[in-house]
Amino acid sequence: MAFTPPDIRNRIEQARLEGWAELDLSGDPENGRCLFEFPREILALSGLERLVLRNNRITVIPEELRQLSALQRIDLRGNPLQTLPDMPGLVLDAEDYERLQPRISPGHIAGLRLRLVRRELPGYLKELPELYFLDLSGNYAVGLPSEIGELEQLREMELSSNQLMSLPEFLGNLTHLTSLDVGGNQIKRRCRNFWEFDASDSLDVGW
Repeated sequence: MAFTPPDIRNRIEQARLEGWAELDLSGDPENGRCLFEFPREILALSGLERLVLRNNRITVIPEELRQLSALQRIDLRGNPLQTLPDMPGLVLDAEDYERLQPRISPGHIAGLRLRLVRRELPGYLKELPELYFLDLSGNYAVGLPSEIGELEQLREMELSSNQLMSLPEFLGNLTHLTSLDVGGNQIKRRCRNFWEFDASDSLDVGW
């Protein structure tokens, strides 16, 4: 079995004993705290619904992860992935999805983190029927692609750490959106058809 740091192993064991539905093992690269291999102890968490492994250095996600039948969301953003199981609920960096796309079913992508190029979205986003989370944080964008307004199934979106001064009107098309992170922007004007924006860093909306 691959080596798992003792503190991570202890946390996974606590999750098993207490029946956690969510386990967050995000890394902290700036302080040198990262996982380099998938902790196989996770495979014993039969009731796990959400697994977060962001910002680690994991390259291989084992096929056995499919055995966790309750798992609905697997957040793998910020890992140099080489292989992973084709299973529902994947949240990935767009670059990883594009590279692994022949082996990943479009219907298994639940979320993507995108780096905007010329304020354009990749055309394949419209072909991802289960895409409900979009991460556009850290792009230093002053505007957003209007195509976002066509992704009407979105429920969560991260727009933090950009240079937005207003929320565009087309966000009003996203009638299923319940969570929006806009921290680290310069927003001064709200869009009429969206919601009352009050300079908050994070908005939770119930439609």
